[in-house]
Amino acid sequence: MIYSSLLILLFPAVLAAVPDPPPPELEAMVQHRIGFQTAHIEWTWNDQSSERGPLRYSSRYAGDAQLVIEHGDWSGCVIPSSCKEGIARGYSEFRHLYTEQREQWNYREDALTGHIYTESVVNIQRQPDIRTLGLLALYTPGESHEELAADNWLEHHLDKDNTYAVEPSPGGFVEVQASHRNGSTRWLLDPRRGWQPIEVEMRLVRSDGSLHKVYTSRTTYKEVEGRWFPERIEFVNSRNPDQPLIIEVEHASFDDPAHPQTLTPAEALGIVSGVNLVKFLSEDRTVRDDGAFNGTEFVSGKDYAAQIMDGRLDLEPFHALIRRHEDPNDVPGSKPRFGVMLDQTPVELSRKPGLWEDYTRRFIQRFRLEGEQIDRAWTHLKECQKPAYAYLD
Repeated sequence: MIYSSLLILLFPAVLAAVPDPPPPELEAMVQHRIGFQTAHIEWTWNDQSSERGPLRYSSRYAGDAQLVIEHGDWSGCVIPSSCKEGIARGYSEFRHLYTEQREQWNYREDALTGHIYTESVVNIQRQPDIRTLGLLALYTPGESHEELAADNWLEHHLDKDNTYAVEPSPGGFVEVQASHRNGSTRWLLDPRRGWQPIEVEMRLVRSDGSLHKVYTSRTTYKEVEGRWFPERIEFVNSRNPDQPLIIEVEHASFDDPAHPQTLTPAEALGIVSGVNLVKFLSEDRTVRDDGAFNGTEFVSGKDYAAQIMDGRLDLEPFHALIRRHEDPNDVPGSKPRFGVMLDQTPVELSRKPGLWEDYTRRFIQRFRLEGEQIDRAWTHLKECQKPAYAYLD
């Protein structure tokens, strides 16, 4: 006992340096944010340091699968350089599907080719995960399989040498401080809102201990169906404090029976049979498998040819897509989805209730709805979809 006491007195710095596991307050923070099976979230990304206006995204979740769709700016432009030059697919949505099999499918709307990154490819296409934005002081799109796995989010993003301190803060908040060799991170959590962070601050120091840079995220929340979810997230860099990155959530719904319970390539990506697919099998992408989509899954070129010979595939949608690419007046993605005149319709309304969401989004973009107008548009859509899905069931 005396020997142990002497060790504590003689080596307090050594004992203090032992890394701690994340405290339960941080675990509760993450679990509240990711604790759903299905979700549909519409949000915007606006970097004040960029010349581009707000960019629009859709995020969908079903189990371990997630889909991110890049819709571009208010006019539908996804690639500014292509839009200015009139190059095909400048306005085509870019869709990233992360499957339960830990594969990322990347497909640009109406393209003739798509790409698949398998689990063997460590670095994948950067994919923002709206579930976890604002839990750190930095905007952190996932670019690896581990970053998109919700069950090990803390383990992946927090430093291994952190030591933690938890204490109450005025106003009923709880402050969690993580210290490490490169600086510190501080979370100001609200236990009344699912332990969600009101503010996160990360301080980086130089080797001599002087302050190098400070990153801060501030989040306001809205209660959605009994769940607290971000309404607005502001990311600030101390070097450009007047040019924050702002994330705003326009619509969110969770565990709705009308949500797709699975996210398949055909439905989530809008990809048709016959589209060529390149599956990367190695990190340097030199090992690959060239094949195609058969309407359900990726098949090798040999298997695809066999299915065509057997008459098991309908390639007419793919042939129609090729004809559109060959038509100089109707190249997919070469022009906006809608014009600038008030009497023009944003898009043709489909009979499929799931695609009414695209109509609603384009309507919001076309007429530049704001605030409560956006909420009313999505609420009205939901009211229309419920009886439609009930009828289909």
